[in-house]
Amino acid sequence: PILFLVFIGIATLFHSACILFVFFYIFKKIKINPFYMTLTMIFVFLLSGYIRQGIIFISDKLGLYSEYFGGQFDNGSFSKLLALVVIMMMCFVCFVYLQVPKAEFYKFNTEINLHYCACLVVAMIAKLPTPSRLLFLFIPIYITLVPNLGSVIKDARIRHLVYSAISVILVLFFIRFVLIQNTYGTVPYQDIFNLL
Repeated sequence: PILFLVFIGIATLFHSACILFVFFYIFKKIKINPFYMTLTMIFVFLLSGYIRQGIIFISDKLGLYSEYFGGQFDNGSFSKLLALVVIMMMCFVCFVYLQVPKAEFYKFNTEINLHYCACLVVAMIAKLPTPSRLLFLFIPIYITLVPNLGSVIKDARIRHLVYSAISVILVLFFIRFVLIQNTYGTVPYQDIFNLL
């Protein structure tokens, strides 16, 4: 936990919202069937208006991020491509769940559960302020989730096909968001110390 907290501390130097990841340390102990999570996404989508009101209430009471609700960023707009990437990853997770022994699948439980957080954001995407920024917190999880889950697929042909399909989609995602749109001013990259 010490190393985990050190890296979370470093991440919060770049964006204060990274402090949320402190709570995710316990995630490796929670095992969730991806098909149940898919049903949960549908349930959250149907109740998203009520959940939004609950989040606003808690946010107001804690005085955290309350300015985002009702402000200029709370306009219901979001990146459909980003939501599609998360949904595609959910399909991948469900596919692997059906292909491999459950002990193999749950070896990567922390990453899977972090992906589930992205899924819940997608389920409420039209009801959250700056949902694309929230999703960007979880996208780096796929850097390790995809190769780790893919590695337990025994059939080499299926594994390579899955890797190829996901790689093409993520390269297109990178081209669109970074090279064409320069989303959030990613390029040229600058760190908080202005060393780059």
